[in-house]
Amino acid sequence: HRREGVSLVLGSFGYGKTTIAIRSVVSAGLNALFLPAARLSTDMSNARQLFSTLDDTTLAALPDSDRLMLGPLVRLAVERLLISPQDDLALVVDGLDEAPIVGRRNGVATVFNALRTVRMPILVTMRSEFWNVKRAELNAELLGVGPQSYGRYLQVLELLPWGRDEILCFLDLQVASTNAAQQDRMRYFREVVTAERYDEYYGDIPRRPLFLRMIVDDVLAV
Repeated sequence: HRREGVSLVLGSFGYGKTTIAIRSVVSAGLNALFLPAARLSTDMSNARQLFSTLDDTTLAALPDSDRLMLGPLVRLAVERLLISPQDDLALVVDGLDEAPIVGRRNGVATVFNALRTVRMPILVTMRSEFWNVKRAELNAELLGVGPQSYGRYLQVLELLPWGRDEILCFLDLQVASTNAAQQDRMRYFREVVTAERYDEYYGDIPRRPLFLRMIVDDVLAV
């Protein structure tokens, strides 16, 4: 619901960062502009180059014959959308730790300084481990954001590991759309989790949404 600044969604691999970011946008009644950060090249240096990454993502969905003609129109439309205040859109920059630019000196700060020209809510996902390493760089290099306004510009949400109660809640949500045989198998899986026997059956498979989703799919498919 923030109308300015950036919300960071942090978590380790498999914690559901992308899902949370997109569902947050949808639950706020907004439409998401989705930018895979892996497309942010090493030579990016300003907001216009960041905008062109969104242009390329949009144009990639068009037939080759249309790209040349529509390219300039798409670039103009995307730039206008991003720099004009928008009440119905949010920008999701997904997987910043996978962006080539972050390997460059002050690359993370370059991305965030470019994002400051965007006039809509922004959500950026990245691994917690990456953020812990790079946050000092951002503190030092974020232009025009002093210590008193830093917290208003940047909001951090970190997804935490799931315990037994969170896993059981997740399993209960899956049961509604299953048939009788699947419900029996889910009930057994639930008993395994309740009895703290997860490791006995699944070893070191992490108790994270991504992996639990895979286990549930297997349980339902048997």
